[in-house]
Amino acid sequence: MVDPETIGVWSGHVIGVLVILGGIYGYIKAGSKISVITGIAMGIGTGAISFAAQLYPGSPVWWIVQAVWSVIVAVGFLHGAARMLKPKVKPEEVAPLAATAKPEDDAQSRKVNLIIFSVFGAVNLVYALYALYLVIRLYSA
Repeated sequence: MVDPETIGVWSGHVIGVLVILGGIYGYIKAGSKISVITGIAMGIGTGAISFAAQLYPGSPVWWIVQAVWSVIVAVGFLHGAARMLKPKVKPEEVAPLAATAKPEDDAQSRKVNLIIFSVFGAVNLVYALYALYLVIRLYSA
């Protein structure tokens, strides 16, 4: 059976890479600069902390850091998702602004960001719970 800490480490690596790829996808698909910036920053953070946990196996310290970081990342993503639900302009103002609209303002961009932010927010919340499970497991051992 695979050690739960090893699962946590590799989950962190995978989540980090997926978050980075999700941010890049958001940029390619919808031209969203905020998606790529947050994706890269948060993905690197998650991967780096899980790498530190890999270097110090059996230490709950990095899993505490990972749990806190994952909650921060999740809140950031879910806040971004909530912002995508609220349109920046009223429907009657769309026609005059259509010629000057930025890619981030367009409905497709908002939809892509909503999906990316919601999925990665939920994934990071689950990962934070798993990191807390590892903290409890390591302290009780």
